[in-house]
Amino acid sequence: MRDLYLKADSQYNGRVTVPLLWDKKHGMRCCAVPNPRLGRMLMGLETIVNNDSGEIARMFFGAFDKFLPSEKQEATKGEAAFIPKHLESDIDILNAWVFDNINNGVYKTGFATTQSAYNENVLRLFQGLDRLEYHLSQPGNAPYLFGEHITESDIRLFPTIIRFDAAYYTLFKCNMKMIRTDYPRLHDWVRNLYWNEGPETNGGVFQKTTNFDIVSILDSYSINTLMFRRRSSAAIHPSSLVGMVSSRLDQSQAYCRCDPFFSIVWRF
Repeated sequence: MRDLYLKADSQYNGRVTVPLLWDKKHGMRCCAVPNPRLGRMLMGLETIVNNDSGEIARMFFGAFDKFLPSEKQEATKGEAAFIPKHLESDIDILNAWVFDNINNGVYKTGFATTQSAYNENVLRLFQGLDRLEYHLSQPGNAPYLFGEHITESDIRLFPTIIRFDAAYYTLFKCNMKMIRTDYPRLHDWVRNLYWNEGPETNGGVFQKTTNFDIVSILDSYSINTLMFRRRSSAAIHPSSLVGMVSSRLDQSQAYCRCDPFFSIVWRF
């Protein structure tokens, strides 16, 4: 991966991150890349287009419309579009909040290097999950985050929620509650996405791109696991903070009732 960054800019010395959108044919100017050198890259063959996951996804929504029949183009889908015009502002706001509190929240919790940082971030994470659970309980916010149709916000939230019980709960010490036992609406939401094989998911893309193989998960996080063994912060367990994360939660609901390592494939 570093070779690609250096091919785009031989003087690049910043972070090497994924995902990465690479133009292997025409070459085009980069955009929204953290290092300003890449942002000023000259036109040429084979170069980085973007390395921001949110911006890459948004590019793809409409980038290939000209190759699709009219009824499948993002611009002609109306309310069924991934970013319908009447929801664009709300989607942007929710995406930013979800990234800070949920998508990145699990990593801020898992990579916390002090007990106080861990405590702060794990609380914010579960307050965020509580807020999403409440959001899905409101009229018009089901089965998906903005109602009847899948939007960009659903796509951006899905990877974190589908991984949560299988990986983040244990490896990142995000273990105050579990999605499938303590968040019934979020669980229904992720199940609806996972099992949807309709045209709006291109025949089940959420299911086809999800791998519950615990070996794969552990391999992906093996380096992080070694780092965690050197860390002194202790996990907060549900019994120690009942009521702090959600005033609607009683003590019997707070305890997690199954071990994710022995039930990786959720009983959807």
